[in-house]
Parts: sequence; C-alpha cells; structure tokens
Amino acid sequence: MRLGDDRRAEVLRREGAPYRWKKGQSGNPGGRRRNRITEAIREQLTVVIDKESGMTVAEAIANAVIREALSGKRQLQAANEIMDRTEGKPKPLENLGIGVAPDTMNREQLADRITSILKQAAQRRS
Repeated sequence: MRLGDDRRAEVLRREGAPYRWKKGQSGNPGGRRRNRITEAIREQLTVVIDKESGMTVAEAIANAVIREALSGKRQLQAANEIMDRTEGKPKPLENLGIGVAPDTMNREQLADRITSILKQAAQRRS
C-alpha cells in the first residue's frame, strides 16, 4: 500500500467519488459483450442445407465426424472428439484424487490402490 492510500480511501468513503456506481445501479448495464465470431458460427450451424431432409449444418458436421470415426483414417481422433462432445472431457489423472498416476505405479501398487477404491465404494453403499 502506498503512503496516503488510507487517507485517500477515507476521503472517497466520506465524499464519494464521481466514478462510483450509485446504489442499485449496475456496473455493467449492457452485460458481457458477446463474441461475434461465436454468434456467427452458432447461427450458421442452424442453417438448413438440405431442404428435402431438413438437415442443418450442425447435423452434417456431426455426420461427417461420425463417418470419420468409422472410416479407419483417423478413427481414434474422431471417436475421442465425439466422446468429448457428448460425455464431456475426462478429468486429468492428477485430478482424480489418487495421488499417483496409475501409469507410474507398479503392479503391486496398482492392485493395492484398486482394492482401496473398492473398499471405499463398498463403505459408501452400506
């Protein structure tokens, strides 16, 4: 804190400041600014590209990703994308609360950890 900050703060509390919001007035009346690119993309995703079937751009993209997952070229990447979008991205191992990443454990440590997890699950059920 700089010298005089306490005094300045006291003056502002006592006299108010011209830039302060009045009671009940929003500090951001327009709300958060929207991202124009995101808005444009979302709008384009709803455009119908096949009038006969009623397929939208979003549905066409979903079909293309699914075809890619089944094609054999980049199956794993496309399948991961589908799972991330539908099930949510998996938590990193360090966020699972197991202390040590399973891929760094030896067989005995891994077996002990699995046993511990199963015991905890059984206790929660009872």
